[in-house]
Amino acid sequence: MLIAEDDDELRRLLADTLEQDGYTVRTAGDGRGMLAMLSAVSRGELPRPWLIVMDVRMPACGGMEVLSALRLAEWDVPVVIITAFGDMDLHRDAGRRGATIVLDKPFELDTLVCVARALATAPMLEDDEITNSGRKPPFGGDA
Repeated sequence: MLIAEDDDELRRLLADTLEQDGYTVRTAGDGRGMLAMLSAVSRGELPRPWLIVMDVRMPACGGMEVLSALRLAEWDVPVVIITAFGDMDLHRDAGRRGATIVLDKPFELDTLVCVARALATAPMLEDDEITNSGRKPPFGGDA
């Protein structure tokens, strides 16, 4: 699981909570850091995430831009968007871009854990279906 959140304390809290529930979590402090992790996934340096959690507003590159890049690259990994600015327009835009769910801050940590548990059991493509699809690997990968 990958998490991008620019608030250091919240990022640690999210990661610790999900790790306590048994998940392996990697984190980034912004969208560029998330894109760097996704590039490492494309190169085979990191395992393919089964879930991505991202804040909407982060320095340099926000969660919506990363979400658009994921979908443009035809990655079907579930994405949870978290935001303190969750008006209906943002929810609709996130849905159009392919977000699985939007959680408005503040939210209960148990809510995120429940979402992760539900998505952990959802069917996903195998890694070789992604890397052997004939498409150019996203995010600068050479696979």
